[in-house]
Amino acid sequence: MTPSRRVRAERRQTMTIVYAVMVSILILVLIQYLLLMIALEDYLSGKRSVLIGTAAASAVCFAVSCRLIGYLAARRAPGP
Repeated sequence: MTPSRRVRAERRQTMTIVYAVMVSILILVLIQYLLLMIALEDYLSGKRSVLIGTAAASAVCFAVSCRLIGYLAARRAPGP
């Protein structure tokens, strides 16, 4: 394999990973939005039993999103 083909193949692989992470984060943000809507609806209706569960699920979504962004940042950072 020539060096230029190798570079193009590595770029393609990197962009595939970036796109997969972007789609995953988009899905997680949509899930967080739905959790917010569920929490607000239950809060305004007077029920407060779901608030802890939705807050915990939203925190998990946030943590996974941060982990995915950290994964991309670590891949991009040059090694020693």
